[in-house]
Amino acid sequence: MDGVEAIPNVLLIGLTNRRELLDDALLRPGRLEVQIEIPLPDQEGRREILNIHFDALRKRGRLSLPLCKALDGTKSPEQEQSGESSTGQQKGRKRRALKRALRLGKYYSFDLADDSVTGGFSGASLEGLVRCAGSLALARARKQGLGVESLQITLDDVKDALIEVQV
Repeated sequence: MDGVEAIPNVLLIGLTNRRELLDDALLRPGRLEVQIEIPLPDQEGRREILNIHFDALRKRGRLSLPLCKALDGTKSPEQEQSGESSTGQQKGRKRRALKRALRLGKYYSFDLADDSVTGGFSGASLEGLVRCAGSLALARARKQGLGVESLQITLDDVKDALIEVQV
């Protein structure tokens, strides 16, 4: 870059999740030599990310069984018989359908990594979802007068967090 002396053996790495906000001068040839775009995770990627962030809680027995099934993508017998799948919806319709399904209790157990649930979430969004669900569970436990020792994150906590942090 203009006005900057070369320093041998120094590598400058810049990261952003808002490329459209970068000044065009930074993107001219000779400035940032290599540009790598990392796309949003697919269903299996989201499952891995969710498992990473829920792992410590799962090992301590702080996750409800329905939540563990949702993380693993285990469907209820009713869903398997009907072949239920809700992929391919547009964003606005997807959000309304998710809210309606969560409100009506449509899913006994569902795949938390499915496109209809967390499609469009980045790794950071998924981490935020886990933190939000934990906060909601903690607030519920505190309201009930329970201590942290009895804290358990339920599928309902994650459903509420999904509505709260929806992308």
